[in-house]
Amino acid sequence: MQRRQSFMSNVKNLRDEQERVQKKTFTNWINTYLIQCQPPCKIADLFPEVKDGIKLLLLLEVLSGQKLPHESRKVMQRVHCLSNVRTALSFLESKKIKLVNINPADIVDGKPSIVLGLIWTIILYFQIEEQEDTIMKSLEGTELAERGEKFKGSAKKALLAWAQNNLGDKYAIDIRDFGNSWRDGSAFNAMVHNIDPSLVDMEKLGDRTNRENLEAAFAAAESGLNIPRLIDPEDVDVDKPDEKSIMTYVAQFLKAYPEGSKKKPKLLEQIEDAQSKVEAAKQAAEQERNDLRKISDFCEAVERELPTSGKGRGDPVENYKKFEEFRQQQAALKEAYEALLKRRADGHLLTLKPDEVDALEAQWRAASDQLNEWRWQLDSALPGDLGKVGGWLARAERCLREPFPDTAAGEPDEAIAQALHQRLTEHRAIFADAPAMRKAFQEARKSAGRGLPAEQLADIDRRLTQVQQDEPEVRQKLEFLESKYRVLAYFIVTERKLPEWTGNYGHLPEVEALLADYDNFVVAGKLLPSVDQALDSFRQQAEALKKRDSGKSMPETRENDRFATEATRKWDRLRREVQAAPEPLKRIAESWKQFLDEAEAIESWLPSAQAALRGSAEERDSFFADFANWEARHRRLNDAGGLLTANCAPAAADEVRQRLQRINRQWKELSEGHKQSERMDAAEKSRKGYHASTTALTDWLDRAEQLVEAELPCNVRCIRENLASLQATQDQQEPMEAEFKSVSKTAQSMVKDLPEQTVNEMLGNLKIIKDRLQNLRKRLPERSRGLKSVLPNVESLENGLEELVSWIEAGERLLAQHGGDSEDKTIEEKIEAHKTHFGQINYFKSVLDGKNRFLTKIKSSKVKNLNTDEVDAQFEDLNRRFKDLLAASRSWERRLDAWLRRLDAYEKKKSELTAWLGEAGGALAQDDANLDDSIARHRSFFDSNQQKQRQLLTNFLTASNDLLNSLTESGDGGATELARRIEAETQQLEADFNDILSEAPNRLLRLTLDSCDAKLNQLLTDGEDALASFNQRVEAKEPLDRILKNHETYFFKSHYRQNCEQLLNEMRQADVIAGAAARIDAQTDRFETLWQAAESLRTRLKDLPAKWKLFEDRLHEIQAFAEHSNDLLDRLAGLESSPDTASAAEYRSLLADIKEAAGRRQREAQLAAREADGLLQGDLGGDPDIESARAELGAASSTAFDSLPGRLQAALDRGQLVRRCLDFLDLANRLQAALNNNEEAPADSPEILSSAEAARAKHDRLRSRRLRLDRAQRSAVTAALADGNRLVEEAAAASADDSTTVKFVAERLVDLADAWEASAGAVAEAKIEQLQRLAQRWTELESEASAVGAILEAAESQLNSDTQQQQQQADIDVEILDATLDEDRRLLRRFTEAEARTVAVMEAVPAVQQAADEAEETIDLKALEDWLMELRSWAAGGSDRLGNRIGELGERGDKLRALRAGRNELATALRRAADLASRLEDLGSSADPATYSRALRTSPSSSAKPRPTSST
Repeated sequence: MQRRQSFMSNVKNLRDEQERVQKKTFTNWINTYLIQCQPPCKIADLFPEVKDGIKLLLLLEVLSGQKLPHESRKVMQRVHCLSNVRTALSFLESKKIKLVNINPADIVDGKPSIVLGLIWTIILYFQIEEQEDTIMKSLEGTELAERGEKFKGSAKKALLAWAQNNLGDKYAIDIRDFGNSWRDGSAFNAMVHNIDPSLVDMEKLGDRTNRENLEAAFAAAESGLNIPRLIDPEDVDVDKPDEKSIMTYVAQFLKAYPEGSKKKPKLLEQIEDAQSKVEAAKQAAEQERNDLRKISDFCEAVERELPTSGKGRGDPVENYKKFEEFRQQQAALKEAYEALLKRRADGHLLTLKPDEVDALEAQWRAASDQLNEWRWQLDSALPGDLGKVGGWLARAERCLREPFPDTAAGEPDEAIAQALHQRLTEHRAIFADAPAMRKAFQEARKSAGRGLPAEQLADIDRRLTQVQQDEPEVRQKLEFLESKYRVLAYFIVTERKLPEWTGNYGHLPEVEALLADYDNFVVAGKLLPSVDQALDSFRQQAEALKKRDSGKSMPETRENDRFATEATRKWDRLRREVQAAPEPLKRIAESWKQFLDEAEAIESWLPSAQAALRGSAEERDSFFADFANWEARHRRLNDAGGLLTANCAPAAADEVRQRLQRINRQWKELSEGHKQSERMDAAEKSRKGYHASTTALTDWLDRAEQLVEAELPCNVRCIRENLASLQATQDQQEPMEAEFKSVSKTAQSMVKDLPEQTVNEMLGNLKIIKDRLQNLRKRLPERSRGLKSVLPNVESLENGLEELVSWIEAGERLLAQHGGDSEDKTIEEKIEAHKTHFGQINYFKSVLDGKNRFLTKIKSSKVKNLNTDEVDAQFEDLNRRFKDLLAASRSWERRLDAWLRRLDAYEKKKSELTAWLGEAGGALAQDDANLDDSIARHRSFFDSNQQKQRQLLTNFLTASNDLLNSLTESGDGGATELARRIEAETQQLEADFNDILSEAPNRLLRLTLDSCDAKLNQLLTDGEDALASFNQRVEAKEPLDRILKNHETYFFKSHYRQNCEQLLNEMRQADVIAGAAARIDAQTDRFETLWQAAESLRTRLKDLPAKWKLFEDRLHEIQAFAEHSNDLLDRLAGLESSPDTASAAEYRSLLADIKEAAGRRQREAQLAAREADGLLQGDLGGDPDIESARAELGAASSTAFDSLPGRLQAALDRGQLVRRCLDFLDLANRLQAALNNNEEAPADSPEILSSAEAARAKHDRLRSRRLRLDRAQRSAVTAALADGNRLVEEAAAASADDSTTVKFVAERLVDLADAWEASAGAVAEAKIEQLQRLAQRWTELESEASAVGAILEAAESQLNSDTQQQQQQADIDVEILDATLDEDRRLLRRFTEAEARTVAVMEAVPAVQQAADEAEETIDLKALEDWLMELRSWAAGGSDRLGNRIGELGERGDKLRALRAGRNELATALRRAADLASRLEDLGSSADPATYSRALRTSPSSSAKPRPTSST
């Protein structure tokens, strides 16, 4: 224990020293920047001075160069401090600085660890992290550069690498950390020497102490390098230097000399740069002075030339013209004026002093006020209603321009609220007349506007509109501020009143006055609803402001939300305090009344009581019959007096205390006298009490022993009832033992007054009672532990037993239904019911096995008087029934499965046969108009696979026979009915099949005859018509070569003859059909006649001129060019319409083909057209077909040469843009593929995180991947997005933005941007942050579990470390036993605490799952949950072991104490006996019997015998 206390003391001292050093270092660092403020300031004590947030904001302003809003008042309240700190923290968060466990309330409370953590975060960011790029640049070309990526993002590693790079090789200094590596001062001196070697002498380092080296380095850095001294030598030369302090100091060198050494610029560049800066500064200073002079002259002119009254007299036009001139001058100077104010605010004034600009600002404001007053007087001086409107407009503009109250002036909030309320009332009154003024102005302008300045009237019109537009915003702001300061006023008044109601109180009238004041202020004044209403009004106004400014970035909105939250929280606290205030007041008032009443009554009663004590016993009993009532009144007096002395002011408390002391002295005297009189009757009361107590003890022991020995049925209800009775009996044991001790004391007090025999009987009876009590103390816990140990097994035995029994009974009923003749269920339903029920057989078998195991455990527990006969019988029956049910179910399952397989086979074959019959019937009934189709379908259906068709019937009959045999053998009623139905179906289907096969061949012959006849008839008719046509053309003297060509083509070069002969042969195959022979003969005669006529015409025709062939070749060339070009254009359009499947290479190849078509092939087609035209004009001119040839040539030329060249050229012009678009799409596809290839894992195989380490690893992988993508692909993706945007802009400029390709480019731009965001942008960053939160929460739980495990391990070790010698010492030494008991109780508390912490961790596990759900991650918490369950079981087991041991040690201690008491009483008796023997020996020689007898009577043993105990 001492070692632990020493260790904890060392840890605390180390922590305090670390806090002291950090506080000093951080304070010095802050002061190096606060000195740059205007005016300069500094921090003397960090923790209290950072509470209001003002200096924190000043520090951030200097570090960032930005102006930050802040609250600054003479009296800074907590709400103002919180506002400043929140502003600072919000600014840091906007810089992407992560603030861990830092909230505004802790900073305002000045908590050291939180304040130091915040300052360290600021130092890391502004001093080190912003210099990371500089560090990386300085490490280029070094070995450390290879590890750059590893320490990038870690400020400590980056700064350490920078220091190692500057000092490691050059000075042979091993810098491993920011602790002991810097202790001897060598590194600091090397740092200074590396920058300026003249400042330190490195040779002297070995001759000096660590502190001397440190002092030399710090002094040289401060004087020679202007590095502030943030730490002292004694802060560094310690066993464990503070890393953060050393890092802060080293970071000063990094910021001042990032390269690690001084760089001297060229002298010429320094001179030129200085000259240019001096020249620019001179010009800026001269301009600054000129601006000041011009603005000042203008303000003086306004003050000099424009008197403060009389501006409305004279010519209105001239007056307004003069006013307008001054107003325009002011507008021209406004920009210069605002520039001067900005430079003053930024501290960038060159030659002017701030007070000069302050004076100029006052002049400008005075001049502006004068100009406004002049304008308002000019408006008011207008005639008639226009003057009234001008006066109203002046009041309205004054109202809008009036500044809001200065909250920094220190004025009370209630005064501000009252002023705002008054101003809001005036504002509403003024603007209530706005519509009337607008109407009056419009009417007056029409009637009286002539002769007045038009510019002035237009200005009034514009300003009327402007004030009406500005009014809602100002009114809303006033309502908001009024509600806000009304709330603050309520808070201040309430906080002022609360100390009066809850402080030290005076006398009763003063307390009653405070109560009346509370009723007037809170109850009658309706404080609580008034504040609630004011808060609701503020929230409504704040919400309205938020909606109005929703499109802006308003810090006020965030501040209003924070104020609403703080105000609500504060009012909740004040409400509770206000509501609680009257109770103490009422209690004090009641105490005053009670004290005064009781004091007066007791002071009057005490003299009478003193007199009654001196009276007789009857008088005493009569007077003190209500003494208990007076005792209660005396206690109430003391209670009231104690409350008053503790809560009243000193004067009132002293008065109460003195009076109470006086009454208590008198009461004490009376009480002692009364007790003395009561003792005289105590003996008789003791005898009666003894007999009543022993009787009650005996009765209780009888009941308790009967409860312990009673036989108990083995069920949960009886065990729980018995446990409850045992617990109730154990709860009564302590009172009964106390009652026994009281009886023992009573018996001891009665011994000396009773006979010896009575005393012996009494003591024997007490010994018996004590033995029974001790026996029960042991047996009751044993009985309870035994029943508690067996209770979980009995509960497990009964849980789910009804479900098991119900399942067995349902299974038995189901099997009985299977074997009966019931036909209400089909085979399928029986099978489904069987599988549904007996699919749970394994589950219920495991349940029954588990119950059997629980029953075995119960019987093996050997709990006394626990009867398991009924349970044994029940489970013997259940096991037998379950076994029988299992065997029967498996038998029926095999039978039902066989039926089901055959039934499925039958249904399948039946379905196949039925489908074929349906198709065959449809094929036979089909009567299409097209006979060929009918024949083809008929042959396809019936002739394709006749063997397969027969096999369908065979398979069906086989399946039917198998099923019928199986159903017939079963004997089941339902199976028999099913067999009859299947047999009927089989016979019907077989008959249908045979009918169809007999009808199919006849139908095919009829179809073939009809088809061939119809085709042959058509061929012959067409041939006769063609022959007649050729004869007519011959008669019409058409060119014979063309007629010959057509004739030969039709009859001889085609398959006309073969077709006719083939049809005749096919008809002859169907001659078995009735009437077929006559039809065949008729068609044969007709064909032979036609063919003879065709051959006769052929001999009449000769060859066709060769010129037509040449013409047709040229015509074909023209048509081929047109078709080829159109095909190219169509292919191009297809690529452009489907850019997602097109490639840039294919598109470029197609453009080359189009270019060739527009050039060479177009020229060749034009030559062919001219040649064909020449043939028509020359050799073929007299041919009858000349006109049709010309028309055909003209159509081909029109198609090839009218619009096609223009379309080709347009395609070439458009193709350049489309080609670039396709190039972009290829690039976008490659980039998107690269981004997709970097996905963490495929979507169909999500990673399951099983530990916090896995979550952190995945977070690191995602973060590394995002950084890797950012470095590898950012430039390519950015360039691609820029190219795509340019293409879309060029397409829009060329009016081609409706092109499919361009639209696809625009869509792919969005896809690429989205892919980049998901892989390396905001989406990826959000995912990384969610993973970080998951890992952090998971790590916290695992750390807490580890801590609990360590506690349990230590406690378990201590529990097992007791030696046998300690146990033996505890057996004989009560003090050692008590110490052991105390140690065990402390150890028990540790186990209990560990179990509670484990439960807390288990309750926090869902938070990890929630974080995983937010991160859309799949996690496995089973290992953690199993660990926690193991820890909880470990803690519970240790608690049980300790509880048992503490009980045993307690019983052992009672026995040891009883033994010690008996030993002491025996020693006393022995001493008395020895004394008596000595006296008798002295008197033995005396002959006087009387003296001897007197000695016996006066001996101690004769007057007071020792009381025997169980020990003696």
